[in-house]
Amino acid sequence: MWRIAAITPPPASFVQSASSVPPLSYEDIPGHVKAELRKRLFDEQHGRCAYCERKLTLSNTKIEHFHPQSTPLTSATPACHSRTDEQDLSRADVSTKNMLLCCLGADSAGRRESTTCDTRKGDEHICETFYSPKQLPDSVVTLVRVEQSGRVVPDVFPGSAERAVEVVDHTLNLNCDRLRTHRRTVFGETLLAFRDVLARNRGRRPAASLRREAAAKLRERALVEPLPSTLESVARAIEN
Repeated sequence: MWRIAAITPPPASFVQSASSVPPLSYEDIPGHVKAELRKRLFDEQHGRCAYCERKLTLSNTKIEHFHPQSTPLTSATPACHSRTDEQDLSRADVSTKNMLLCCLGADSAGRRESTTCDTRKGDEHICETFYSPKQLPDSVVTLVRVEQSGRVVPDVFPGSAERAVEVVDHTLNLNCDRLRTHRRTVFGETLLAFRDVLARNRGRRPAASLRREAAAKLRERALVEPLPSTLESVARAIEN
């Protein structure tokens, strides 16, 4: 999961609705205001799902609350505050720092075992187990690494590795067949393209220079293209 950095403030219409008197809950905010917010999140995430990183179409998206709207305040922990950057969690439902844009999380057949991302996560509370992609230091670009098999493995996480794996494998189901196959294909094709460049330039340019150049180009692509964590993992493989 790639770090998400806010590129612009929330839409004025959403700020006005969220700060009205009496304050509106997220569920009560008008649909046209949520549509503006959805477009802002789409641009902020470069049109990628916050969890599986696949390309989105604006009409087929869900607005996810990382800290669930349903979590009672009595169950809040210090991690809940830090994951949302909100001291008043009673307003976390209208905090854009707590919102991510996700895919619909289902395959064409609607099979439960293939449900992923927010659709799979539902109201499960993972604040103590996993970082929000929106609340990471600049030095961290991705929470996961992608193996050549297409499998996603937690790379940066609070607490135990076992719980982090559980979030990736079960809560978000990011290693279901369809996602793993897609990542494996992109990983393999990208690595093969680099090896072709390496072969064509053998004896003409130093391999170390080609590796650095290719890795840098992949990281530029990762800023805006789908599957950025896969591209970053290929870049690391090329460098090593």
